[in-house]
Amino acid sequence: PDADMRNVGLFLQGDWRVLDRLSVITGVRYHDVQARTRATAGLPDSVAGLHADNSTTVYAVNGIYRLNDYVSAVATYGRGFRAPNLIERYFSGPSTDGTAIQVANPGLEPETSNNVDLGLRLHVDRIDAEWFYFRNNLRDGILTRPTGRTFGRQDEFQNINVERLRTNGHEVSVGV
Repeated sequence: PDADMRNVGLFLQGDWRVLDRLSVITGVRYHDVQARTRATAGLPDSVAGLHADNSTTVYAVNGIYRLNDYVSAVATYGRGFRAPNLIERYFSGPSTDGTAIQVANPGLEPETSNNVDLGLRLHVDRIDAEWFYFRNNLRDGILTRPTGRTFGRQDEFQNINVERLRTNGHEVSVGV
């Protein structure tokens, strides 16, 4: 359907040198997301006037400790938020690749998460390298799942909320 989405946010960040080798960086963001559908030619009136309003405050605390002139240890803890987009909430029709049918889910809730990153950074001459371990715990995670129905020969899918999701892993980067 014809729809609008409005995102408004306010972000504040601070960077404090606690010790000669230790910096603490904090951030807080208020985020308000509103989505609304309107009457759309060719679609039933039941898809008009749907409204979602999601808002929250999220934050992050980062610590960077310089172990020596070349290596720093980094730790981050934060709370995240992601509201469903217009397609996840309101779109019904063929998937972008044309192999399936997507069904709208206007009752989709936003994802919230708690995130932890731990890592090391190396800077020697013209070489930069990083290694990080991350762990993200999501509540009401948004996933696309089959409904078990078919439309013609195409499977039907819908975005749903999953009570809990966890992702964790390692990231490595090297630059010269």
